[in-house]
Amino acid sequence: MYREYLEGLSLRDIAEGLEKYGIKNGAGHLKWHLSNIKTILVVRRTKKGEFIPASTLYPA
Repeated sequence: MYREYLEGLSLRDIAEGLEKYGIKNGAGHLKWHLSNIKTILVVRRTKKGEFIPASTLYPA
């Protein structure tokens, strides 16, 4: 997902790809909302439960 976004795919393109391949979201549904994808791209959680902005982990 990160690679695709950095390569220029839109959130909608990423969502369509996830749905096409039957990848379920965190709630177990096949429908991906753009807000779900944006959240994944913006925020990551560490093993200790701390939130870290994805931009610091995956700089463009």
